Amino acid sequence: RYVPSVMGTTPLGEALLWLIKDMAERREKRKMVIVLTDGQPNDPGLCHRLIKRMGKYDIEVIGIGIETMATEGLFPTSAVINDVRELPNTLFNLIQEKLVQ
Repeated sequence: RYVPSVMGTTPLGEALLWLIKDMAERREKRKMVIVLTDGQPNDPGLCHRLIKRMGKYDIEVIGIGIETMATEGLFPTSAVINDVRELPNTLFNLIQEKLVQ
């Protein structure tokens, strides 16, 4: 499907473009996307627009930054972890928060 190249950048916008098309066509009642990142997106403006568009398609988006604050302000629901060992609890808490809404 989508295979990014490794060049020291974060092609989040490109990944979200593919994701919107794929998720918008799905018939599930509830759709949720969880993005894990360790860096700032190449094009933050594009990412903001795409995440907003995902909301219009009723796609819930959660962002988790690994040793980066890049998810803060970018995703409607987000968290930052400083060690990958924090991921299971953080992920569980964020999903639980979404599911009880």
